[in-house]
Amino acid sequence: MTWMGSWRERAGRIILDPHDPDGVPIDTPRDRRWLWRIEATLTTGATTDQQRLLARDLREYLRETCEHHWRPYSGDEHVSAHAQCLWCNQVRWLDSEL
Repeated sequence: MTWMGSWRERAGRIILDPHDPDGVPIDTPRDRRWLWRIEATLTTGATTDQQRLLARDLREYLRETCEHHWRPYSGDEHVSAHAQCLWCNQVRWLDSEL
């Protein structure tokens, strides 16, 4: 990882892009997106019990307070049509209300 450049160069599309991968505008504020990125980084890279606990607490908080951004998926022979939250990955079957 390089430490050169600005945070914008290292932030990634998920934080800076105003649209999701399907081109739909994302209303989620940038600070909230940063929290999801920090949670993912801690979850995969924590090396101490304190960091793992922080990752767990942050994940629990974010899931409880998630501002869902639903991405629809058409069904196929293996799974019914559904929508999945871009942030917390919660799934809603499209036969229920989004």
